[in-house]
Amino acid sequence: MIGKPEWFTYKIFGWGIMPKTWQGFAYVFVSMIIAGIIILAPLATIVKMWALGIFIGAIFLYALHIMMNDRTITS
Repeated sequence: MIGKPEWFTYKIFGWGIMPKTWQGFAYVFVSMIIAGIIILAPLATIVKMWALGIFIGAIFLYALHIMMNDRTITS
């Protein structure tokens, strides 16, 4: 992943992180475009499900990594 922890902050309500700079918003937007491409790709349904599952899992693990290991995020 190419995102940087400085681009994100903790959510005020709930659990997780949210973008706080234009780079963070661009990162989320590009991630959504990639997920959309996977969904709309002319592939077998099982391949789409696996690809989307792996992609979403990677995004989830990356968010956990930012939340647990970075001390620069402030609320």
